[in-house]
This record gives sequence, C-alpha cells and structure tokens, in this order.
Amino acid sequence: MDKNQFYDFAEALSLIKTNKKTKFVESIDVSINLDMLPKSKNFILKGYSILPHGEPKVLKIAVFTSEKQVSDLGGNYIILSEFDINSFNKKKISFDLIVTTPSSMIKFGKASKLLGSKNLMPDLKYGTITNDIISTLDLFKKNYVRFKSDKNSVINSRIGDLNLNENNLVENFNMLISDIKKHKPKDCKGVIVKSMYLTSTMGRSFKIDAKSFLI
Repeated sequence: MDKNQFYDFAEALSLIKTNKKTKFVESIDVSINLDMLPKSKNFILKGYSILPHGEPKVLKIAVFTSEKQVSDLGGNYIILSEFDINSFNKKKISFDLIVTTPSSMIKFGKASKLLGSKNLMPDLKYGTITNDIISTLDLFKKNYVRFKSDKNSVINSRIGDLNLNENNLVENFNMLISDIKKHKPKDCKGVIVKSMYLTSTMGRSFKIDAKSFLI
C-alpha cells in the first residue's frame, strides 16, 4: 500500500478490521494535525467528549471539595483532603482525574506544577471543575475521553475498540470532531485540519482525506 495514499474514513476502518492479527481487542486511535490561527507556541485546544458507543474506561477519580455530600460517595472514589494536596508526590498519585469545585481551586497552588506535568490539574474545559460534583461523577461513568493539542498542534485520541462496528466508530469520531469544534478557543480565528491519520494499537496508520472535516 502507498503510504501517501488518502483513504476515506470508512474505508480505512474496513482495512484496519480486515488486517486484524492480535489476540487482544485493539483500540482505534485518530491523530489530527491542526493548523490554528493565530499561530502561537502556547495556543492549546483542549476539552472532552462523551462517545456514544463502546465500553467506557474505568477511571480512578479523586474528589476534593468541602461539600458534605462527597463523604457519602463510598469507596468508588478517592477522597482528597487539604493535607493530601499539600503533600503530593509522584508516588502518591494513583488516579486518572481530580474533580473539585471552583471555590476549592485555591488549595491546589503548591501542587499545581506536579499535577500540571501529569495533565491532572482540574480544568473547566475537561469538566473537572464543577459546582455539581455528583452529576459530574455520573458523567465520567460514561465513555469519557479528553483531548489536548500538543506543541505541534496535534490531537491524539482514542475513538473506540476494534470490536465496535464501523457505523459506531464513525459516530464516535463525528462526536469527537463536533466537540473539538465546540472547545475551540474564543480568540481562535480559524482551525484547519492539515492532516489526519487512523490506526489501531498494533496496526499501520492510514492517511485520511480530511477535506470534509474542516473545523
């Protein structure tokens, strides 16, 4: 196959499924190379999406808030205290997300550098800063995925597992694209998809014709 050949999204999915060789269920991942205007090294596009199909990843969620309701959550969540936050180190971090309230964010000052380096700082754009802790935790039980452009303006994201049918994977991808559009920064005048690749965990990547996915 020609590495420079463009493929229709559905065609690439079909080829990935046909060439499946592993005994485990691979994930389907998309890599989206964006051209964002204005150009800036510090310009980041990030947010989250709730994909409509597939089994959600089980997340370890830490909760920090002064609200009494959190004390009744039980063992499904890691309940953080102010002491925990002030004594964070690499060995103590054993969770995927931290959920907190806007009024509690001031407590994260000392830990912000460490948590930021691990992409764990609570963030409005990730839905992890909220005044409705309970509803937010219910949201994260669904097929929640975060996305964030890197220094080269590339977003890498999982859109599902190989055992999903092609229509479901297409719908998951369309939801991701829709949410990327919604999370475009207000001061961003334009975002263009320069290139896009689709791949499975152990498979080759396919270059997607991105003209129909303008953001």
